[in-house]
Amino acid sequence: MKRFLIIAIPVVVLVLVAVFVYIGTKGPPDLTSKHRIAWAKTAISEIESEFAQPNFPYDELGALDWWHSETLIRFEDGSWLVFRNICSKSDYRIRDLFIARTESGEWFHSTFHFCIDAIVLKMVDQAPTSKDFIREFKLSPFDGDPESCLDTTWEPGDGLPNL
Repeated sequence: MKRFLIIAIPVVVLVLVAVFVYIGTKGPPDLTSKHRIAWAKTAISEIESEFAQPNFPYDELGALDWWHSETLIRFEDGSWLVFRNICSKSDYRIRDLFIARTESGEWFHSTFHFCIDAIVLKMVDQAPTSKDFIREFKLSPFDGDPESCLDTTWEPGDGLPNL
């Protein structure tokens, strides 16, 4: 039994080390993974369907308790945008992605880490305008095609918004 343990323990340790090294070297999920593209397609479709509603977004804007909800942000100047956000903590297969459409119909995306349920919005002040929000959270324009909103716009070393 003692001989078995002398052999088994190092083998188990080596296997665990190999697993951790493999996981550690895989790095974060790919920006162009099929899961991220599928999520982006769904997010864009949901936003487009909200825009198609007859009274959108005025019912939602009237019901806001604060300057944002889980899918809508209102700015000090009265402008607004609709968004969807996914964080890699919610789904490890998908790198952070924020997709938004402004009231004028422009599409934007960001890799800023808004965290789960975009909780970062609760930690910052309301932006004066959508342009300020777009600048501070490193949103980049795109054409509404899910495969054109996958590039990196923000890295953790880029700093935090100044709102």
